[in-house]
Amino acid sequence: MRNKNTPEIRFPEYSGGWEERKIGEFLKESRIPGTNGLEAKKLTVKLWGRGVIPKDEIYQGSEETKYYIRKAGQFIYGKLDFLHQAFGIIPDKLDGYESTLDSPAFDIADNLNSFFFLEYVSRKQFYLYQGTIANGSRKAKRIHSETFLEMPLIVPTVEEQTDIGNFFKNLDDTIALHQQELSILKQTKQGFLQKMFPKEGESVPEVRFSGFTREWEQRKLGDLINTMHGGASIAPDDYQEEGVPTVPKGAVNSSGIADLSGSKFVSEDFYQKNINPDFESTTL
Repeated sequence: MRNKNTPEIRFPEYSGGWEERKIGEFLKESRIPGTNGLEAKKLTVKLWGRGVIPKDEIYQGSEETKYYIRKAGQFIYGKLDFLHQAFGIIPDKLDGYESTLDSPAFDIADNLNSFFFLEYVSRKQFYLYQGTIANGSRKAKRIHSETFLEMPLIVPTVEEQTDIGNFFKNLDDTIALHQQELSILKQTKQGFLQKMFPKEGESVPEVRFSGFTREWEQRKLGDLINTMHGGASIAPDDYQEEGVPTVPKGAVNSSGIADLSGSKFVSEDFYQKNINPDFESTTL
């Protein structure tokens, strides 16, 4: 029987149960005095595990508010947003930035891998459960440092921690790379959408494929489609991913403009034999 402190999936070279400890055995809160709200270069922890970033403020901070210097590699969380997964590791570029005690930071012991720990506390099984039962209250509240440091932490050897931490870090880096590529593709598409269709009042787009020179014609959709009515009902199983598009009756208005957001597809054979009177089956 598998030990309750042993994960279901692990790297093959490791065996034995994990050990239950307390977070406070590995983390120590850092309170290096900093400046005040007028002078501090501030950082903030984003919700849902989206990292630590510089804090942009619309209004200047108060001279009465005390800030503390944070160091790269420290673990930091938001007391008010513990239940919203506001956790992060301070990156090198934010070394020396500051936060108040509402975002406490901690030095991590050498026998705890920081990436492993971040993934551990970022699991819903941890932050939602531990944050909910903290102080015996189920209401949203601040999770103070002393409460956080008393929370349980189940750990393997440092070597296994490191392999697990690196595994998830590599996944996160890959996800970030693909998200960046996706953002670039979306921006590229938006640029082409603006330039490959004529602007209002114009008849040719700014960018087009070579070999095409004719002006575009303005027509009504009703001039370009074939609409038929009548026939049997269309059951959910009759729809498919592609084929003849069908749209709800009345989707084409009097000006010839169609709302195709509700389009569904049927096979060519079904289209020929069964036409639902509540739909307009349209071929372009």
